[in-house]
Amino acid sequence: MNRVIRLKEWGCNLETVKQPNHKQFISATSDLEDKPYILNTDINGFIINSLLDDRELRKKTIVLLGGSFVESLFVDEDKRINAVIEEMMPDFKVLNGGYSGATSLHLVNIIVNKVIPLNPDYIVFFIPTNDQRVQTVDNGYWNKDFRLSPMVPLSKNDSLIDDYTESSHLKSVTTILRLIHSILQVYDIPHCYVTTPHRYILSTDDEWIKKNNINTISYSKKILLREKVNDVCKIISKELSINCIDLEKALKDRSEYFYDDLHLTNSSSPLVAKIILNSLKSYI
Repeated sequence: MNRVIRLKEWGCNLETVKQPNHKQFISATSDLEDKPYILNTDINGFIINSLLDDRELRKKTIVLLGGSFVESLFVDEDKRINAVIEEMMPDFKVLNGGYSGATSLHLVNIIVNKVIPLNPDYIVFFIPTNDQRVQTVDNGYWNKDFRLSPMVPLSKNDSLIDDYTESSHLKSVTTILRLIHSILQVYDIPHCYVTTPHRYILSTDDEWIKKNNINTISYSKKILLREKVNDVCKIISKELSINCIDLEKALKDRSEYFYDDLHLTNSSSPLVAKIILNSLKSYI
């Protein structure tokens, strides 16, 4: 069986729209609009704001990396985090390297194969929430989950197989974050880490909790795992003197910012972008 290393991206020079499917729409809060959302990518497969007229004139580049939180699929393209930062920083073009289901290991692949050749002025690395999920599967980042595995079979009829033995060090978020920092240091690319926020509220009166009949005990366990991953990010950032934006803390009491457990709404995305921007101004 032939296998390939998975590149978590939408593809190059894409011009399309994405709309929530029925399940996504009915499970979200009323803040998610049922409409098409523009999704355009550049020649390197990064999500861009196609409404920006002077992209080619901007000589500096910021790359945002992360999972679906950064991707912001169901947010208008001019309200995504990358677009809002671009609007406020006219010297920079901001590339969105977010993708649903990405783990930090997937993002290592993105850094090595897509980001380094660009020689960006700055990288903003959001800790993917899927790093929490890989803590619960065999072999951690090197798992066989159809969405989380770093490799995929060429044929859809083949299943991914391996003979790895389960090993705790393969599940280490700490090691991956050290690795990412080391790679970027070698290539002299300035960067910061960002803790990824999520819905904290556990009240049965919460719209999303009520709408999906969420078991608050089970959900609290998921929150704890996400906190632990974000805590690792903060510890490593302090230890290695990496700038860290604690977005988890900043949005802890802002459940209205999310239309589900971790994705921003059209109205909250620009507000979060400005929080990030205020920190970036002191770093760049």
